[in-house]
Amino acid sequence: MRPKYVLRNLSKKALETKKREKDQLSKRHFISTKTKLCKSSSSFSLTSKLVEEPSAQIGENLISQSSRKLESERIHIIGMGPTGQYLAHNISQLDHAPPITLLMHRPFMIQDWYNEGAAIRILRNNKILTQTGFDVEPSMSFSKPSPFKRNHRNGHVGDVEPTKEPSNNVIDSLIVATACSVTIPALEPIQHRIKPTTTICIIAKGMGIVYKLNKLFFTDVKMRPTYVLGNLSHQLEPTENLFTHIDRGPAELYCSKLPRHYVSMLDSGAIVERTDFSWPPEAKHLVGTLLRVPELNTETLGHKDFHMRQLYNLAICAVIESLAVTFDCANGQLLYNHGVSNLMRSILEEISLIISSLPELRNIKGVEAVFSPESLEKTIIGHLHRSKVMVSPMLVDLRAGKRTAVDFYTGYFIERANMLEIPCPVNQMMYNLFTNLILIDTLSPIDQIKLQTCVCRQNLTMNNKMDDDELAQAGNRNSGQDDSEVQYYPIRSYLYIFYLKKLFLNKFYFYFFEKYRNRNEQEIRNSILAQILEPEAADRLGRVRLVKETRAQEIENRLITLAQSGQLRSKVTEQQLKELLGAVAETKEHEKIVISRRKGQWPDEIDDLEEFM
Repeated sequence: MRPKYVLRNLSKKALETKKREKDQLSKRHFISTKTKLCKSSSSFSLTSKLVEEPSAQIGENLISQSSRKLESERIHIIGMGPTGQYLAHNISQLDHAPPITLLMHRPFMIQDWYNEGAAIRILRNNKILTQTGFDVEPSMSFSKPSPFKRNHRNGHVGDVEPTKEPSNNVIDSLIVATACSVTIPALEPIQHRIKPTTTICIIAKGMGIVYKLNKLFFTDVKMRPTYVLGNLSHQLEPTENLFTHIDRGPAELYCSKLPRHYVSMLDSGAIVERTDFSWPPEAKHLVGTLLRVPELNTETLGHKDFHMRQLYNLAICAVIESLAVTFDCANGQLLYNHGVSNLMRSILEEISLIISSLPELRNIKGVEAVFSPESLEKTIIGHLHRSKVMVSPMLVDLRAGKRTAVDFYTGYFIERANMLEIPCPVNQMMYNLFTNLILIDTLSPIDQIKLQTCVCRQNLTMNNKMDDDELAQAGNRNSGQDDSEVQYYPIRSYLYIFYLKKLFLNKFYFYFFEKYRNRNEQEIRNSILAQILEPEAADRLGRVRLVKETRAQEIENRLITLAQSGQLRSKVTEQQLKELLGAVAETKEHEKIVISRRKGQWPDEIDDLEEFM
């Protein structure tokens, strides 16, 4: 009979063998998951020589490349919205999951976290999946709250206690899941914890965040972190509890690591630019962890593939958000409307021109076809049909008086257009409408009421569509309130947005749009005429325009039509222009209608008049 300690040792060895086999199995699954890349599913063809690592090699580089050792496996997540909680919940379900720290930016959110059991719950397939064991840190220093009680979302009443001070430890891996509008303020308190070895994964639909982070926080190129950009689509529904959500469908995450650019100067004075496509261990650890999560369906892309896909989604979102805020309606109400269609085409024409002119897409084939106005409009119409009853998230934020992400949607295209010196008056007008509505938050409640009354009265003088009762109801809603009641006046009422929108559109939109459109059309006409007319002919046409502008307009239209149809083999001389003027004059004479009235024939005259009625 064997001693008891021998059996105990045998059981330990069996457990260690079983654990070792499980680790090997998970590693094989990890390696096979990393090689699932979406290069085959991408519809964009890349021919740029700058891409040293195509998408098909990224998964292999994640495993084979090892320059230095990973210092910490801990992943920090900032942004406790549905996206941040969904990522934290799914990552914590993994075998050998890395430790996760949740960075919270409000003391009441931390109090809600503990009142709801310090857990994240996801309802999926009629099952509640609960995950605990998260570490929680405040992202900034909170002033000591006043000792009072408040009702929480789950019905509990708790005292608000002062939280601990934020940590100063270095963050190696950070997932940013905040809304685009609050990403910059959210990262400002923890920027001292971000080092060049840090990898930041920004999950957002907007663009231009990295540019603003580098401009504001990381001005030194050598001190910048490694950026991984991602776009997550999911179907989550909120519940009464802050940390409980309902999962209605599968998620999809695609991400890409941005290459790092270095600029150095040699002793000879020559400037050398170097692009580093390598993956640091923190980036390999962070993206590899996301690839292991089966619920996320993560796909890695080359940075140009990702840029193309992100631009396409951004163009669609920018148009839908702009139209929804302009007309203050649900997505389905934007369909089958002639005015909306015309405005949509104008926005898409400018966006298509901006994207096609971007220098980073210059060597990529098929950009004009992918980002053509017709292709984008077809996709937008399909999206509006699928989301008829939905209200735009940006419109929801605007009605609630929250900060919107217009700077990272329409504002991004305007900024790139200014860099390329491309006029975009329609998108600029939409952006101005957003910003003017947002600036209302800076006014006092009494000033808001005065401005609302002023807008309503101006709208009355413009359209005369409001009677005195409607004006009194719109302008004097809060006239009988004292100061204590006025401070609770809503920042944006539905009526106020409606009248301000009408004032902007009716008074300014068509003027500026027609002005810029006519100017662009005239520039194109002048360019064509300068190419097909000799200097003497152009001078004579200018003199004709001074005498008879309509006659000169007809001559220009004929010449442009002939040039566009390819019937002009050489430049038009002054003699040929004279012949064309004579032909137009003869045609006008033949088109004259002469009516001769016969005196004393009243019945005939009445018949002649009836023919022209």
